[in-house]
Order: sequence, then structure tokens, then C-alpha cells
Amino acid sequence: MSTDERMENIESQLAWMKWLNHCLIACIVLFFVVGLIFLIAGSGVKEMRANRFILDDYDGKTRAILGMGKGGPELSLYDVNGIDHAGLGMLEDGSMMWLNDKNGTYRVILGMFKDGPRLLLHDKKGAVRAGLYMDKNMPTLSLHDENGEPRALLEVLNEGPGLVLRDENGTVRAGLAVFKSGPALSMYDENYKARATLSVFKDVPVVLELYDENGTRIY
Repeated sequence: MSTDERMENIESQLAWMKWLNHCLIACIVLFFVVGLIFLIAGSGVKEMRANRFILDDYDGKTRAILGMGKGGPELSLYDVNGIDHAGLGMLEDGSMMWLNDKNGTYRVILGMFKDGPRLLLHDKKGAVRAGLYMDKNMPTLSLHDENGEPRALLEVLNEGPGLVLRDENGTVRAGLAVFKSGPALSMYDENYKARATLSVFKDVPVVLELYDENGTRIY
């Protein structure tokens, strides 16, 4: 018998032993599962209780975890690299669903909180860049800068819709609103003092008002 034939024979035997081991492991697992089913059925138990369930893939990597978190039950889904990509969980004051990117950074959060439902969109650094809120039956759309600070707010109040624009310090610099009596535009300086207003109200002509830095009307 040549060396090549001997190697082929050895590889064939190894493959057969590997297949036999897999069958043996499968039989052991099957025996365990069947035994557990008969044990539960025979004991009259209709439920199973645990604090944590872990689901692994065929390579032994954890892909899903169902367990108890600080606020209540949580379900987390992982990719092949162990990065948390999606989840659903309970909070102390509501519930939340999240979607993460390949680095595990929050990118989308949809939640039901004490004040109402919220949808938050994050950038790749994790900063909030946009949000949709429903607080006290008043919808609000917010756009944020790279630091997560709100710079533009579009909301509908009881009086009507309004748009608010803020500078990098969070100071309101412009506002546009539509009241029941008509629309109004206001512009402010860095100290949040009104410097110019333009309004068109019902039964009132167009009104343009200009103010100096002390708040004194100059036009």
C-alpha cells in the first residue's frame, strides 16, 4: 500500500469517526430532550420558569438572550461577532425597542415612555439627530446638531402650529407660528430679546415692529 493510499484510508477513518461522534452527540441531546419532555409531562408541569435564556448558533456563538434587566424582561439579538443589533425591553416607566449599527451603537429607538411615545434617530457617534414625540397629545418634531442639541422644533400646540429655531447655545433666534387670529414671525438676538416681529392677524393690517438691543421699539 502506497503512502497516498494510507493517507486516504486514515482520512476516511477520521471522517467516519467524526460522523459517528456527531451522531452520538445528537442521540444524547435527543435522549435528553425526550426525557425532559416525558419528565415534564409525567409530573403534570405546564410551565417552565427561568431568569435567563440564551440561544446559540451552530458555531456556539450567542445570537439571542431573553432575560431580566433592570427595568424588566429584555430580548437582545446579536450578530456573528457578538454585537447587539436589536432588542426589545421593559423600562421602569414604559417599554423600548432599539436597532443598532455594526458597532453596537444606538441608531433607532422607539419607545413608550411616561410622557408618551417617542422615536429617536441617532448618528454613528450615538448622538440624537432627530426625534418625533407625542407629549400630552401635542406632536413635536425635533432636529438636532452633532452634539445632540435641539436646533429646530416643529410642533402643533393648542393655539396652532409653530416652528422654533435655536442657535448653538440653545437660545431661540427665530420663531414662526400660526395662531387662530393669523401668522406671526419673530426674530431674536443672542440674549433672546425680540428684535423684529412681523404679523398678519385677522381684521388687522400687516404689522412690522423693530426693536433695539434694549427692547425699545424703533419702528
